[in-house]
Amino acid sequence: MADSCFLPSLADAMDLVDAASAVSGAEAGTDATGAEAVVQADKPYYHYTSDAGAAGIQAGGQIVPGRAGTTWISPTQYGDAATAQAGLALPTTPTGYFEIPGSSIPDVSEPSVVEPRYGQPGGGFECTTTCRINVQGLPFNRF
Repeated sequence: MADSCFLPSLADAMDLVDAASAVSGAEAGTDATGAEAVVQADKPYYHYTSDAGAAGIQAGGQIVPGRAGTTWISPTQYGDAATAQAGLALPTTPTGYFEIPGSSIPDVSEPSVVEPRYGQPGGGFECTTTCRINVQGLPFNRF
């Protein structure tokens, strides 16, 4: 059985990206704020978290799936903490984010619209993976 969390070599990944682009181009959609989400291997994703979460991620060099076995990322870059919390329906206000190259994230789901939760309206885009995400050398960007 193949491991879906395995990243192919750079040459194999480029062949896959070229083939996918030739067949279908990019997948796109629009969230409640009018922001467009485009899923392509060369586009970044964003993992929003707190200072404490960032410290743990930086100490281990990777984002590890939570108790439910899922890591949440967004194809949308938010300019401030309140907008990120509202659009992604987060239970607490994030203090920043990791910007992660799409080619570094194995087995990413298609984007889906965030449902309201935790008293937040949602409406942004979210994606998931069940794989660990290597963030060694990537900075934590504070709002």
